[in-house]
Amino acid sequence: MKGMPTITASACAVEGLMLGLAVDLAPVRVNCVCPGLIETEIWSAFPQGYRERLAVMAQKQLVPRPGQPAEAAEAYLTCMRNSFLTGQTIKIEGGIALAG
Repeated sequence: MKGMPTITASACAVEGLMLGLAVDLAPVRVNCVCPGLIETEIWSAFPQGYRERLAVMAQKQLVPRPGQPAEAAEAYLTCMRNSFLTGQTIKIEGGIALAG
């Protein structure tokens, strides 16, 4: 993602670790949830300019709004509830990766 190389690199590292652990720990299930712009309480502590940047980014998503904490939590619960899900990355990011 433009302007966010450290976040992108660390996210890729976590996904790679998850894939290796899914293989090594099978039949224990290992998945990864990658949340995008989720509007949490910390947003109010961000400087105004940064909050404006987040709002602009959210408008560019296919779902043009920030996600809510309950929506992100549902992705984690799906990973725990589905006993056939392993080695997968669940992206809850409003389609920003597809929006370009």
